[in-house]
Amino acid sequence: MPEDKRSSPVNARIFASVPAFVQRLAFADLPADVVAQARRCLLDLIGVAAAGTRTRASGIARSYAASQLCGRDETARILFDGRRAGIAGAAFAGATTIDAIDGHDGHTLTKGHAGVAILPALLALCDGADRHHAIGGHEFLNCLTLGYEIATRAGIAQHASVPEYHCSGSWNSIGCAAVAAMYTFVIDRFVPQLREAAARTIDLTAVVRSYEDARRLVNDLMGTVREWHLPSFDPVRFELGLRIELGGAAAGAGRHQAALAQCNDALPLLARLPPGPERELLYNEVRSNRGTVLMRLGRPAEAAAAFGEAEDGFVQLGKPQEALRARVAARWVVR
Repeated sequence: MPEDKRSSPVNARIFASVPAFVQRLAFADLPADVVAQARRCLLDLIGVAAAGTRTRASGIARSYAASQLCGRDETARILFDGRRAGIAGAAFAGATTIDAIDGHDGHTLTKGHAGVAILPALLALCDGADRHHAIGGHEFLNCLTLGYEIATRAGIAQHASVPEYHCSGSWNSIGCAAVAAMYTFVIDRFVPQLREAAARTIDLTAVVRSYEDARRLVNDLMGTVREWHLPSFDPVRFELGLRIELGGAAAGAGRHQAALAQCNDALPLLARLPPGPERELLYNEVRSNRGTVLMRLGRPAEAAAAFGEAEDGFVQLGKPQEALRARVAARWVVR
């Protein structure tokens, strides 16, 4: 990973709650000295884990995880072993391997260690939760730092409430849960934001420049996002949403023939969605949009048919207001 050139003062970003901190903390929020310490802790933990594999305790834990803590749907490689276990099993085996040497980092106020649980949990998530997506080095360090922060603060809080010793697992579990939440959020959070930003950009491009530019934008955007392999990215739904937005932009720009083409392109995409109310609702919305475009193109018979199909579909879905609008539109067309 390249050296970070940022200055060390803490960035003045304040989070209102722990969930907000977990969801919104970004690598850019981390001061340079925190990033440097995270790298030191990572290197230290890897070295201790490598030494830990030579112990009998590590061997027992790894064999137990591989044989008794197997995952049904998702599995991860056990640290410095190669065999697979369930995500929790791989995390357990990795933590036991590190703890077998007991030479890893600690914190005075928690009377225990955070990294011993946080790193194995993060590695197991990276390898097991979705092996088709690899987070980058900055995202990895961000997740690791978050785990340390949440676990350490939880440990301090526990010892402040009751001064007796609280084992590391009692507060490390909170840090591991935060890492799991952040890891899932890191790989998923961009998709809805991208969809919203794309919709606004399409409309703005069509108005300020041209519909052709908006269409090129959609094609380039879909090609780029497909290459990212985001686990929550559904290419059919994503393309369908963009085609609907592009059809609206075309209609707003007076390009009704182009808008009709987008509606027609949306129909086969709809057929690829799983059957159910969501698909039928989208079908009827596209049919209604198609009827509006056909009406503006001076094709009243086809427009009335499209509105009629939309009305019947909305009735079957129990959407009386939408059905009424489609019925009114159909009758206005045939007048």
